[in-house]
Amino acid sequence: MQKVGTEILLASQPIYDRQQNLYGCELLFRSDQQLTAKEVGDDRATSEVLVNYCTSVVEQSDIIQRPVFINISETLLLSEAFFPIHPEKVVLELLETITITPDVIRAVKAWKHEGFRFALDDYEFRPEWEALLPLASYIKVDVLNADPAHLCRKRAEYSGTPALWVAERVETAEAFQAYLDGGFDLFQGYFLARPKTVLGKSIKSDHSNALDIVQAVNDPDIKVEALADVISRDPRLAMQLLKIVNSPACSLNREVQSIRETIVYLGIAQVRKWAIILSLLAASGSGMQVCRLILIRAKTMENYAEATGKLDSAAAFMVGLLSGVDLLLEIEPAVFLQQIKLSAQITGAVINHSGPLGKLLHYVTELEHVLMMNPEQLQQQSALLLTTYAQATAWAENTLHAMHH
Repeated sequence: MQKVGTEILLASQPIYDRQQNLYGCELLFRSDQQLTAKEVGDDRATSEVLVNYCTSVVEQSDIIQRPVFINISETLLLSEAFFPIHPEKVVLELLETITITPDVIRAVKAWKHEGFRFALDDYEFRPEWEALLPLASYIKVDVLNADPAHLCRKRAEYSGTPALWVAERVETAEAFQAYLDGGFDLFQGYFLARPKTVLGKSIKSDHSNALDIVQAVNDPDIKVEALADVISRDPRLAMQLLKIVNSPACSLNREVQSIRETIVYLGIAQVRKWAIILSLLAASGSGMQVCRLILIRAKTMENYAEATGKLDSAAAFMVGLLSGVDLLLEIEPAVFLQQIKLSAQITGAVINHSGPLGKLLHYVTELEHVLMMNPEQLQQQSALLLTTYAQATAWAENTLHAMHH
């Protein structure tokens, strides 16, 4: 049963080796609206699977432990800014609907040069696909309702091919044994395991600011500081990039303290790729008041830290930002922070209001409450805090105006 507050992000179907040990899994498009990949289109289906795999807060962690197989459409295959994910983490499945052209072959060679692996999906032994055989690491054959003797003979004819052969849609013990005896290397299908729905919470960026990010990162001379400033204007995108840098796509083995560090370790080139993909999937800009509140909170903390010189201003901004994930994404901060690598200082400040940053967060949220419920008590608030809050309010208004105009 689907839990309250979760979404159907995708499905995961295991792939097993000859000893029936788990080898990897294929990620399949799924949606709460019961739409199929064919109905939404290959481009959107592929993009949503990729983004949800790398940026969502999911309940199942087993899908990130081994290589994942993801379908890739022809449009995205030919895109120069596609799949900002480590080659060791993913196998790109070339759909049988792709038209084999010189451009497609060149694109596959270029990605293979970058270290990516390819699988030929639903391979039907057609002559036009033979040019891709030397480039393929896996050849997947649909064995449902097929003659095992015929397919095993065809597989034997290609014995010089270095790829591993995958029998997919294996639905009976007899079929499994037949293709095992016939020399197939990997197996996928209902006999072994049915696709498992992956539930979680997707995090999508605001559409207009995502487009601004695309424009900004396409500036070849953009500096890390400038890009960090642009990203900080959109709390959702900032959180999404933070999730990406800590996702299986990056395998970053260190703590992240700020948006600037996120960009440094993810890399401007990777940010460029993610921005283009996210712009295709961006949600419409909603919840303006919530965005304004969180932007003001984060900027107040940053301004106060700079004014006193006693706290790391970038970490202060991060604490203010992350303290609002429950409002922005309907995810409890403690649940979200379990998914990413952050210093104990930041995590403690957000969850327990501990340490100097936690104390500052408490003061700022207390000020928010006074402004909303008891404005007559403003004179009891710190003059410096009020000043930095006023500065942050002006900054947030300018930022929101720039985002939506």
